[in-house]
Amino acid sequence: MNPFDPTIESSRKIFDNDCNCTAIDTATRELCGETETMKIIDEFQKLYEARIENVDQEFESEFDKVSMKLEISKEWIKNLKEQNVMLVQVVEDLEQAACNRVKLLEERLKHSSVLVSGNVSKSMNTEKTIHTLSNRVSDLEKDEKCMQQKIEFLQSDIRGLLELIRRAVEENHWNLDDIKFFEIQPSDIPVPAANCTCNEEDISQRKVQALKSQIKHLQENEKKMIVHEKELEDKLIDLNAKLQTKEDTVKACVSQFQILSDNLRKRVKFTDQVACSSFITNDQETIDDVKKSRNSTNQQNQVLSYLNKVKSLMEQEKEHLSKLKIELEKTVENLCCEEDKMHETSDCNVDNIKHKLTKNIEYVNKIYLRKEESIEMINSLFQMENNHLFHVENFNSLPNTDINQWKLIDVFRACTVEAQLTMEDMKEEINIIVSSFKCRHQKYVELNKEVMNVQNQLIKSQGIIAEVINKLQLQEEERMRHNDRIISGKNRLKDIKNEINLMQFQSSIHINEMQTNENVSNYGENVSNYDLLCSAIEEIEQTSSNLQIFQVQGCCIVKDLEKLKNQFCEVDSFTRKLQEKIDEALTEHDIVDTTLSQKEQKLQKLEEEVDVIHLKVQNVLETFFSPKEFVSDCNIMETQLYTQILNEILQTKQAVYKLRKEHDELKYKLSQSPLYPECDKKTCLWKCRVTDLQDQVKILQHEAKCNEEANNFLRNNIQSIEEELHITQAKADNYRRSHSVENMTLKRKIIELENTLKLQKEIECTLRRQLNDSEVELKKSKELLNSSHNEHNMEETLLRYGCYQFRHDTMTAPQLFKKLQNAIKSTKTGLQEFKAEFKRLICEDSSNSCSSAKSLMNLLEKLQKYENELDNCFQEIEELKNTLYSKDKLIENMDEIIKIQKDSIVIMQAELKELHQKIDNQDQIISQYEKEKKELLRQNEFQVQTIGHLQNAVVEAKKCIDQMGHKTVSDISEQWSTISPAVYSQRNVHDV
Repeated sequence: MNPFDPTIESSRKIFDNDCNCTAIDTATRELCGETETMKIIDEFQKLYEARIENVDQEFESEFDKVSMKLEISKEWIKNLKEQNVMLVQVVEDLEQAACNRVKLLEERLKHSSVLVSGNVSKSMNTEKTIHTLSNRVSDLEKDEKCMQQKIEFLQSDIRGLLELIRRAVEENHWNLDDIKFFEIQPSDIPVPAANCTCNEEDISQRKVQALKSQIKHLQENEKKMIVHEKELEDKLIDLNAKLQTKEDTVKACVSQFQILSDNLRKRVKFTDQVACSSFITNDQETIDDVKKSRNSTNQQNQVLSYLNKVKSLMEQEKEHLSKLKIELEKTVENLCCEEDKMHETSDCNVDNIKHKLTKNIEYVNKIYLRKEESIEMINSLFQMENNHLFHVENFNSLPNTDINQWKLIDVFRACTVEAQLTMEDMKEEINIIVSSFKCRHQKYVELNKEVMNVQNQLIKSQGIIAEVINKLQLQEEERMRHNDRIISGKNRLKDIKNEINLMQFQSSIHINEMQTNENVSNYGENVSNYDLLCSAIEEIEQTSSNLQIFQVQGCCIVKDLEKLKNQFCEVDSFTRKLQEKIDEALTEHDIVDTTLSQKEQKLQKLEEEVDVIHLKVQNVLETFFSPKEFVSDCNIMETQLYTQILNEILQTKQAVYKLRKEHDELKYKLSQSPLYPECDKKTCLWKCRVTDLQDQVKILQHEAKCNEEANNFLRNNIQSIEEELHITQAKADNYRRSHSVENMTLKRKIIELENTLKLQKEIECTLRRQLNDSEVELKKSKELLNSSHNEHNMEETLLRYGCYQFRHDTMTAPQLFKKLQNAIKSTKTGLQEFKAEFKRLICEDSSNSCSSAKSLMNLLEKLQKYENELDNCFQEIEELKNTLYSKDKLIENMDEIIKIQKDSIVIMQAELKELHQKIDNQDQIISQYEKEKKELLRQNEFQVQTIGHLQNAVVEAKKCIDQMGHKTVSDISEQWSTISPAVYSQRNVHDV
C-alpha cells in the first residue's frame, strides 16, 4: 500500500465533489460544467501513481525502491503544496471580489436612497405644481363660465339685431318692441332718418358690383387668351421653319435617289451586255463581271439603308405632325367651350383667334398630305429598286449560283456575328451600369440608415436635454426660495446684531458701576462671547454670498443648456433636409432602374430574334447543301428567303441602332455631356446636393466644436463650483469646531456661575449662624448692663466687635441685609429701652453721689455715640442693599442674555443643519450633472462618429460618380474604336 493513499482518496473525493463547476454564466444563465481542470488533476495523480508502481518493477533492492518512492512522494507533496497555494490565492481573490461587490452594492444602495430622496423632493415639488395648476384650472373654468355667459348674451343680442333688420326689410318699420339687449344699449343703435326705402338701391348696387367682378374676370381671361394665342403663334412659326428644313432635306434626298437610280440602271444594262457577250467565250471574264455586279449590289445595299433611314425619319416627322394636329384640335375644342362664356365680352377677339387657328390647322394638314405623298413615292421607288435588284440577281445567279450563294452566306454570317457581338457588348455595358447603380443604391440606403440613426440619437439627446432643463428650472425655483430664506436670515442676523450692541451698551454701563475683580472677569467673558458671535455672523454672511454666486453660475449653466437645445434642434432640421434629399435621389435611382429593366427586356427580345435568324441561316445552309438538281426549282424560294432575311436583318439593325442610341443617351447622362441640357441639370443638382451635404457636414463639425466648447465651459464651471463647495465645507467645519469650542467655554462659565451661587448660599448660611450668635450675645449684654457698671466697658467692646462683625458680614454676605436690618432695629430698640432704664436708675441714684452722676453722664454720651454708629451702619446697609439689588438685576439680565445666546446657538445649529442638507443636495445635483455630462460626451462621440461616417460616405459617393463618368467616357471611346470596318473584315466565318 502507498503511504499517501488516504490523502489521495480524500483529495479525489473533493475533486469528485467539485468536478462539475456550478458557476452560472451571466449571459446565458446556465451552469458552466467545466471539467477539464479536474481531469488534468486526475491525470496528474495517475502519473504519480504509475511512477510509484513502475519503481517496483525497475529496481530490485528494497532500499532503492524506498528511496525512489520517497523522492517521488516529495515531488508530489511539492506539487500539492503549490496547488494548495494557488487555491488559497484564488479564494483570497474571490473574497476580495466579493468584498468589492458588497461595497459596490452598498454604494448603489446609498445612491438609490439619495435618488429616492431626490424623487421624494421632486414629487413634493410636483404636488405643489399640481396644486397651483389645479388652482389655475379652477380659475380658468370660472373665466370660461363667465365667457360663456357673455357669448350667450352676445348671441341673444345678435338675434335681436337680426330681428330688427328683418323688420326693417320686410315691414319698412324701425321697431325695438319685444327685443331685449343685454350688452348693447338701444341708444347705441343708429336710427335711420326715414323708413327703409333703399332696398332697391342696395340690390342694384349689388348687381353692379357682381357685373364689375364678372367684367374683371373676363378681362383677365382675355389677357390669358392673348398670351396663349401668342404662344401658339410662336409654336406655329417654329413648326413651319422645321417643316421647311425637312422638306428641303427630303427634296435633296429624292434628287440623290434619282441620280443613284439612273446610275444603277446604266450599270445594270452594261453588266447585262457584258455578261451576254462573255458568257460564251471566257469564264474568267464572267467572274470579274460577277465581282463588279457584287460591288454594285453593295452600293445598292448602302443606298437601301440610307433610304430606310430617310423613311424612318419621315415616319417620325409624320408622328410628330399627327401629335401637333391632335393638340391643335384639343385647343380648338377648349376655345369652343370657352366661346360661350366669353361671347358677351369679346366676340371679335375669339373670332380672330378661331380664324387663325383654323388657318394653321389647314396648313398643317397640307404639310401632312405632302409628307404622306413623299413617303409613298419613296416606298414605291424602294419597291421598284428591290424588284429590279431581284431581277438582276436572278439573271446573274443563273450561270454561277454557287458562288453567289456562298457569298450571301458569308454576308449573313458577318451580319449575325456583328449583331451578336454588339448585343454582347451592350449586355456587358448594361450589366456594368446596373452594378454601379446598385452600388450607389446600397450606399444611399446605408446613408439613409445612418441619417435615421443620427436623427434618433438627436431626438433622444433632445429629450434628455429637455428633462435636464426642466429639472434646472425646478432647481431655479428652489434657489429662489433659498434666496428668500437667506435674505430673511440676513435680516434676522442684523436684528440680533443690533440687540447684541444694545446689550453690550447696557453691560458697559453696569460694568462702569461695578469695580470689583469678579465684575471685570464677567466683562471679559461678555467681550469674548460678543467676538464669537461677530465671527459667526461674518462667516454666515460669507456663506450666503458664496451661495448667491453659485446660484448665478447655475443660471448661466441653464442658459448654456438652452443654447445647446436650440443647436440640437438646428442639427435635427439639417438631418431632415438631408434625408429628404436622399429620398429624392433614391426615387430617381428607382426611375433609372425601371428604365434599365425595360431596356434589358428589349435586349432579350432582340436576342431571341437573332437566335431565330441563326436558325433560319442554318436552314438556308441545309438547303444549299441539297443536290444541285433542285437548284432551278429552289431559286424562287431562295429569293424569297433572301428578301425575308434581308428585311429581318434590316429590322434588327434598326432596333440595335435605336438601342445604341438610347444607351448612348444614358451614358451621356451619366458622363455629364454638354449636349443634353437635362443631364446637365441633373448633374448640377447632384453637385449642388453634394455641396449642400459638405456644407451641412461643416456645420455639424462647427456645432460639434461648439458643443465641445460648451462642455469645456460646463466642466470649468463645475470645477469652480466644486472648489467653492470644498471651501464652504472647510469653512463649515471650522465654524463647527469654533462653535463647539464656544459651547464648551459657555458650559464652563455656566458651571462657574453655579459654583459661585453655591458659595453664596454657604455664605448665607454662615451669616444666619452669626446673626443667631449675635442675638444671644445681645441678650447676655442686657443682663450684664443690669448687673453692674463695670461691665459697661465690656459691653462697649462687645458692641464694637458686633458692629465690626456686622460690617464684615455685610461685606461678605450682601444677600441677608434685610435680616441684618431687622436685627439692627431690634438692637436699637433694646438700646433705647436700656437708655430709658438707665435714666431711671440715674434718677434713683442721683441722691447718692455726684461722682456716680458724672460717670452715668459719660455712659449716656457713649450710648448716644453707639446709636449714631448704628444709624450709620443702617445707612451703609441700605446702600449695600441697593448695590445688591443692582447686582441681582445684572444677574437676571445675564441669565436673559445667556438664554438669548442659547436660542441663537440653537438657531445657528438649525441653520448649519440646513446648510449641510443644501450641500448634500448640491452634491447630488453635481453627481447628476456629471452623469448627464458623461452621457452628453458619449452622445457627442457618437455624433462625431456619425459625422465621420457621413463624410466618408459623401467622399465615396463623389469617387463613385467620378469613376462612373470616367468609365462611361472610356466605354464610349472603346465602343467607337471597336466598331470599325477592320473588325468586320477580320472576323472568321466559322465562329458561328
